[in-house]
Amino acid sequence: MFSGLLLGNPVTGTYEAKTDCSITWQLQDDSGAFQHFSGKLTPDLTRLPFRQTDPGGTRGLMQKTPDSCSSGDLQSSYNYSVSGSTKAMNPGETAHAVSAKGTLDSGGFQVDSDCSVHFSMSVPDSDRPMTMRGFLVAGGREILAFETDPGAMVAARLTAKEQ
Repeated sequence: MFSGLLLGNPVTGTYEAKTDCSITWQLQDDSGAFQHFSGKLTPDLTRLPFRQTDPGGTRGLMQKTPDSCSSGDLQSSYNYSVSGSTKAMNPGETAHAVSAKGTLDSGGFQVDSDCSVHFSMSVPDSDRPMTMRGFLVAGGREILAFETDPGAMVAARLTAKEQ
């Protein structure tokens, strides 16, 4: 995301993995700009909490995805937590913070074979649905997602609802 726009620009980069499971990397987009990151793999080598080390950088989480997925990997419902902000991209729009928790039925989710998941969701106190893209991880028990609507810088984490 750059200023609320999801860019498809190719990036290149380098990384260094150390014996203590810490990893540092840098990415360069096609404009020549760099971003720098660091994190440490969990002992099972499936999760990498990380932070952007540039001034004003953010935090994130990488998680290993399976080799392939299908809609059968989805749980019937998920608890969700979303947070972030939107930027006014068109006349008449206003910027605002987004923060909500709740439960979401997975009936309208689309799962691609690369384990990406596409869905829409609405949260309380919002006048519009959010278009989301995420990745199915942890055997379908979690979805790590982000809003793809212009101006949105919103992340979501969905965890399987206990049945």
